[in-house]
Amino acid sequence: MSKRTKNILKYSAFIMLAVVFVGVGYFLSQDLAKRNKIETTKSSTTKTKTIDRIPSSIKSSKTSPTIPKNDNIIGKRVLIGDKFSDKSKLKFINSVNPDWQKIYTKKLLRLGKAKPVSELKIDHQKSLIQVKKNSARNLEHIKVSYLDESGNPFAFEALVDSHTGSLVRSWNQTRYEFKKPLSFSAEGTAFYKD
Repeated sequence: MSKRTKNILKYSAFIMLAVVFVGVGYFLSQDLAKRNKIETTKSSTTKTKTIDRIPSSIKSSKTSPTIPKNDNIIGKRVLIGDKFSDKSKLKFINSVNPDWQKIYTKKLLRLGKAKPVSELKIDHQKSLIQVKKNSARNLEHIKVSYLDESGNPFAFEALVDSHTGSLVRSWNQTRYEFKKPLSFSAEGTAFYKD
């Protein structure tokens, strides 16, 4: 082979190698451009519905911070329960006692004598009127939190009668699961298996 032929082969190999590098670079830049490309599409904003662990008849302050429509309010109390067309003809089965919270606290602490509680906190959420079969009942929606004798925090939400301070309904209770399940002996005493 002559020197000229060798130079032509080197030159053509260099050209082919340059074309391959340029092609690979172009391909990679197109792929990178596709990955970095921002696509714009018209979309409508959708609201996500959160599911709370409370009765559907009670609107939580988390989900509806605004005051409900005027047709669901009597005074400062929100109507819940059965639909009632004429609110002026509601028959109330109880009245509002201004000391309902103190009465409820005494009842709760009396029940807690077997297991003493500390740092009891009762937060009033809202005042309600529950309509059921043409009768109305004044209720209070509260959140209760406390520490048990071993220092574990407990909490729950409840509806309390506005007159007697009695618990009507509770939900969202804190639950603790034991790592080791309780077993019972033949005598009926509870113990943990090792």
